[in-house]
Amino acid sequence: FFSMSGTKALPNAQGPEAQNAQNGPTDDQADGLCSEWVTSIASFHSTNPDSNVVSFLQKHKQTASQLYTAFDKFLSHVRSGSALNDAQAAESKGKGNAAFKKQQYSEAVMCYTDALRSAQSDSACAVLLSNRANAHFQMQIYPLALLDAHAAVELDPKYAKAFFRRGHALQRLGFMPEGQRDVDWSTHLEAQSAAAAEVNDDPEAPPVSERIQALLAELQSHVRYGPVAKEWTDPAPIKAHSQLRVIRDDVQGRHCTIADAVEAGTEIVSEMPQAAVLRGECTYTHCSWGMKTSPALVPSWRYRACGRKSRGLYSCQEAAEEEWHVCGKMEASHPFFLVCPLDFLLAVRMYLRKRHGPLGSNVAREAFLKDEDGSGLVDFGYPHLASLQGPSRECTKEMENGGKETACVALALHAGAIHRVVSYVVLGDDLEPKDGDEVAVVISDGMLEDCCRELVHLMRVILTNAIAITKLTSALQKGSGTAVVRQERVGKAVYALGSMFNHSCDPNCHLQWLGGPYESSPRLIVRSTTFINAKDVLTISYGPHKNRQHSQKQRRKLLQDQYHFHCDCAPCAEPESNFPVTDEIQEVWQKASDLYQKGRKLAGTQRYQDGIDALLGSLDLLTRHLPDGAQPAHIIAKTYDSIAEVYGMQQDFENASLWCEKGVTKLSAIYSPNSLEMAAEYDKMASVSFRAEQYEKALQYIDKAIPLLKCFYGDRHDGITELGQYRQTILKKRPELG
Repeated sequence: FFSMSGTKALPNAQGPEAQNAQNGPTDDQADGLCSEWVTSIASFHSTNPDSNVVSFLQKHKQTASQLYTAFDKFLSHVRSGSALNDAQAAESKGKGNAAFKKQQYSEAVMCYTDALRSAQSDSACAVLLSNRANAHFQMQIYPLALLDAHAAVELDPKYAKAFFRRGHALQRLGFMPEGQRDVDWSTHLEAQSAAAAEVNDDPEAPPVSERIQALLAELQSHVRYGPVAKEWTDPAPIKAHSQLRVIRDDVQGRHCTIADAVEAGTEIVSEMPQAAVLRGECTYTHCSWGMKTSPALVPSWRYRACGRKSRGLYSCQEAAEEEWHVCGKMEASHPFFLVCPLDFLLAVRMYLRKRHGPLGSNVAREAFLKDEDGSGLVDFGYPHLASLQGPSRECTKEMENGGKETACVALALHAGAIHRVVSYVVLGDDLEPKDGDEVAVVISDGMLEDCCRELVHLMRVILTNAIAITKLTSALQKGSGTAVVRQERVGKAVYALGSMFNHSCDPNCHLQWLGGPYESSPRLIVRSTTFINAKDVLTISYGPHKNRQHSQKQRRKLLQDQYHFHCDCAPCAEPESNFPVTDEIQEVWQKASDLYQKGRKLAGTQRYQDGIDALLGSLDLLTRHLPDGAQPAHIIAKTYDSIAEVYGMQQDFENASLWCEKGVTKLSAIYSPNSLEMAAEYDKMASVSFRAEQYEKALQYIDKAIPLLKCFYGDRHDGITELGQYRQTILKKRPELG
């Protein structure tokens, strides 16, 4: 019925690829199936450093030939496994059919999607798409059923079931005549098939009418872009506020400032990435190119023509086509790109900017992106990416991530993938996307050395400049009517302007992605979150935030481990309270924690009053048995929230509102009134007050929440729509409050 308090409902990291307290630390230089070899090579490099990857690889092969022999065997399996195979697709199809019979339709959809990734023939793909259409139909998702059935018809115009399922989907969407024609045609095809007659192109086959074509185009656009198609397809890859300035100094290097004051909620930057990659765990849920959630993903027909699996799947063929021309053709030419670490793949895609040119080169010519003295135009092409700073962590002990750049590139060089990268930059569209080690261009050792050196540098740039593409997910807790909001990492990208925003633990700007916060896309949006004075530095949070990691020591360690710098922003420069934590205080904390967990557990088993009693006991320990300096305000607020939640489970919204407001009051003493945390609290309080029929109070919190949500997210946040509906309902019931 409402989310937990802001301390729990909000993600612990906002944008850049920082360590995320929800998901744990990441090391994208050693992820995936190559991690064993990358880690082993990096270990050797730490004791035998060599900045020349070519000579290092030769030296390591002399001492660890068995390691590379094992990798060659592994890559051979990847090569054979990456070939399309209808028999392999049939195995996943069988799992999908079994799930369908059990009415596990979502599982069936996943199995059919997995099978599509391996299917070779048009007929096999058509059957899988038709089966998936049927699963969508059973879940009453008729638009997706229509799209899948239509794709099946296009692949196999003689497949009766595809017409049958397209027809029924059309009928459920209100297109009765066209739907009936498809159903009738499926009957005709089945009759001819039963008679063993040859089915030729029949002039009586139902044509796709103009209004159905328009419907399909609209549905395909929605699947690819969602409700933000106009903004997503904006021809300007980079847009910046007219007062934005990129300046350089000896202390902060290049960074962003504002020439004239701007109000809170001002859009500062909107830009597409210079390079981006989808995380492997999102392969079956998000479009590889568009990063958007899609339950009806398809493989690239371009990869199918090569007989190869793609690393990702796509919301539509248009998205697959765009990726193909940017990087797909090169990646299809070697199996290493299917299994390489994420950061290596991102570095390669950055390197390909050498060939494709910069995104937003027109923006670079504008005066507002000059250095402060008017010289040195920012170049958004490859030179700009290569000039970004990325400190080396190689040969550095006890780093949570990074330090494996040379190992990644050396392994790619051994595999022959570096040859492919150089060949593609030289040959471009003349490169044949066929697997094999030979290429149709002579590549000198010098060309290989240059490429390896640049890729190593780009991987270091990624460590400190890449931004995690994220979205929020909301899920109901088991045994509770409440939703917990978490942050999910979808991909990571490097942005020309986004990479030049400096960090602060108390930032004045906020990152989000077009369609966010509950959907993801590659387009980055940066908004001011407070009034910013002229000449002020524009800052974002790299993850550590004073409102989410409250320990100064914790924040600074996080930034040192992840970004290799000591933070000296205002919150980190403030002296930290050193209230002595005695054994007695720790004992009280532990008892309070035990009672809190007990109360949550009792409430989850519907022993509501017992749960409330335990939570009140925890609260008593925290507020009456601890001195003021040792009372954990965030834990107290969370306990207030939990008590409110238990009352909400019993539909006692009046008491829920009372305790919920106690939590809001407690947090308002910690957070700025214009913070995202308080926006979440006001949103929650408005919802609870509405359910308690405390309409005047609900309107007060609605009026506080909406402006803040718009400041951080623009007009498209789902909460803004919901709060607007609350307002309309309240004013219908109580017009005098208007």
